[in-house]
Amino acid sequence: MVAIVFGNHTLKQPPLYQRARDVLRQAILQGQLAPGERLTETQLAEQLGISRTPLREALRQLQSEGLVRRDHSGNLFVATVDAGEIESLYQCRIALERVSASLAARRAEEDGLRRMREAIDEAGKAASEGDVVGLLHHNIRFHREIAQTANNRWVLRLLEQVWVQMPLFRASVLSVPQEQREILAEHVQILDRIAARDPDGAAQAMEEHLLRDLERGRRTLGQRTVGRSMAEDKESS
Repeated sequence: MVAIVFGNHTLKQPPLYQRARDVLRQAILQGQLAPGERLTETQLAEQLGISRTPLREALRQLQSEGLVRRDHSGNLFVATVDAGEIESLYQCRIALERVSASLAARRAEEDGLRRMREAIDEAGKAASEGDVVGLLHHNIRFHREIAQTANNRWVLRLLEQVWVQMPLFRASVLSVPQEQREILAEHVQILDRIAARDPDGAAQAMEEHLLRDLERGRRTLGQRTVGRSMAEDKESS
């Protein structure tokens, strides 16, 4: 296992498992811990300077986030991106976020629009600083602000279940500077349609953004078959 550089993180303040979880999450999303890499509790506990009890809770939470998986023998590994799973998640995400964007265009008030602009600005700042974890946070924050503005708790609840399964895929896309610029520009286009009170335009901008997002992930990961049926369906419609 490659040694993890934890920078200025300290694990001396309770609760330890949260601090360990955050450090490990960052290491995974930044590629310090590679997809498929085996995780050894003894070695991780030693590197983090904590006992195995809080470490196990941290790993359990990372499992629930889809960042860590356990095989049939009980061994822990950094999760890998499954092409078929990503396609299924994006099918759900496109359907839900079209509704979210459309409702937001109907219901948005100035405070909600301001929060969306702030999320875009913060994402741009994170990108300029090379902060992939921060960029990932503010990227999903933008989408969450739209869903909250839509004011449909079931849409938001379902989207939260989808988003939590996607950090590895999203991080792989957001680590590429050209992809970062494209995503930020598309977010601006979505916000423009919402601010213009254009429900159909907002839904269309969101769908096009997510389809491009899926294609960006295919290029980045080399998964040429991910989402092919979705693109073909769209072309034939």
